[in-house]
Amino acid sequence: MDIPHTISGLRKAGLTQAQIGSAVGLKQTSISDMEAGKAGVKRPSYAVVSGLQQLAQLHGVATEPASESSAEPSS
Repeated sequence: MDIPHTISGLRKAGLTQAQIGSAVGLKQTSISDMEAGKAGVKRPSYAVVSGLQQLAQLHGVATEPASESSAEPSS
């Protein structure tokens, strides 16, 4: 899971950092740091990863960026 990508996607889906934080048990400032890639991204807790996955699924948000190689057909 790409945490900054997932959080950005959730924000584009209309959630605030505070709402995301509340859903996964973190403060808004922690979500802000994670979205910016500053903290909590390398070793997030299972609860945070699970909560973000559930939110992403609920809101139809990708948890990984689309790779360029999969965007184009193979030759």
